[in-house]
Amino acid sequence: MDALRRLAGKNDMLNVLHVKAPADGGVAAARVLLLGVLVTMLVSPSVAIGFELASYIAFACAPELRRRLVAVVRHPVMIGFLPFAAVITVATFYGAASWYDAASA
Repeated sequence: MDALRRLAGKNDMLNVLHVKAPADGGVAAARVLLLGVLVTMLVSPSVAIGFELASYIAFACAPELRRRLVAVVRHPVMIGFLPFAAVITVATFYGAASWYDAASA
């Protein structure tokens, strides 16, 4: 610990090293589930679907997660992203190919 204090130069910089768990257990569970979706998607899509369903259930059951999701959707960057997403969606289905071929390509 003394070596860390010498490297940091001050005792105040050591407080940055402490990582605290979120107060709401649902937030930690959602983080683990969403990370599990990303990791298992590379290995097994079937297991990833299970993690995805579990994360949907976690978001449906935990009010803190729903509050955070609504706050993110109302953020100005996300509001600006919605027209971009709409253009991408329309461009996916625009063209000579049928909708099935466009969506499965």
